[in-house]
Amino acid sequence: MGISLNWNKIKLVVFDVDGTLYNHRSIRKQMLVLLIKNAIQTHSLKTLKCIYHYRKLREVAGDKQITPFNDWLLSKTSEKTSLPKEQVNAIVQEWLIQRPQEYLKNALFENVASVFETLKEHQIKVGIFSDYPVIEKLNSMGLSADYYSDASSPEIDALKPLPKGLTSLIQKAHVSPQETLMIGDREERDGLVAQNADTHFLLCEKWNKKEVPPEVFYKKLSESCQDNFTNHALS
Repeated sequence: MGISLNWNKIKLVVFDVDGTLYNHRSIRKQMLVLLIKNAIQTHSLKTLKCIYHYRKLREVAGDKQITPFNDWLLSKTSEKTSLPKEQVNAIVQEWLIQRPQEYLKNALFENVASVFETLKEHQIKVGIFSDYPVIEKLNSMGLSADYYSDASSPEIDALKPLPKGLTSLIQKAHVSPQETLMIGDREERDGLVAQNADTHFLLCEKWNKKEVPPEVFYKKLSESCQDNFTNHALS
């Protein structure tokens, strides 16, 4: 799916967050520097190891489609690190949720905001579906959406590619899966969850089957939407 996307049939566009709306690699590098500084200052690798094992086990939970996953993930990380579950959760909240907030605005991909504006201008609903809590991240990036779905929330507690979170979001928006477009940066997670929910999908690093930077993808996406409705108005 590319420039020929039929916007007349799309009522909801759902975005993944990490790696889709912003450059998560740059954020991870900045967090790694802070984690190393923390290890030096505290003379301990406890926090660094905790984040390492938590991320690896989170991928395992997604691969094996473990649900509910939150308690399993905290328990397994606790086993790996010999830290209490409560301490694991506190470290995760601080280093994966709270601390990155101040860096998100500068890591936002160019043209994302204009895509959000274009969609809203043409009464296309905007949804956010992420494996991590999303509202604070969106606020930090200066973005807003109509609907949010967080795989980590108690009512979902299911990672991609399980479709529970995406299906819930579609139901909130009162649209059909066929009227929904999912956009993400990982074929094996975002692409598969779209397939499992029977929605359309676009990879944010491809346009018309050609690899492009996310900035170019969003520029073309905005132009595609705008051109469709302009042509429709003139016909």
